[in-house]
Amino acid sequence: MANWTAGGAMGRLFALLERHAPTRAQGAPAPTDWGDPDHVRSLFGARVTRLETRRRTARLDFAGSPAEWCALYRACFAPVVETYERLGPDPKLLAALDDDLLRFAAGEYLGPLGGPGRYEFEYLLVLAEPAA
Repeated sequence: MANWTAGGAMGRLFALLERHAPTRAQGAPAPTDWGDPDHVRSLFGARVTRLETRRRTARLDFAGSPAEWCALYRACFAPVVETYERLGPDPKLLAALDDDLLRFAAGEYLGPLGGPGRYEFEYLLVLAEPAA
């Protein structure tokens, strides 16, 4: 498995989206909990004979600006699309999310301002062998 970590860029993006339009019940686990090696070990327990975890980075080369990244994710990345849909037509709520998403994209942008740029998303690689 490859699971986003809470401390990586994708975890920060999920936290941003959750602040604007919460989807989880109070105290419910976050999807990024699967990016914590201890959490994964506790979930698998004795059901596996071997469990390895390694932190890795997925690199997204992106030639556009942070604003273009936002436009792409707003149109195509399901968690972002869903968050905008949950906010409804309220222009103040939508503008606040627009501002935070652009601030996020600009803050995570790696590379020279004129491009090409890239984004790096940390994930936890999980290798497990089921118990017989």
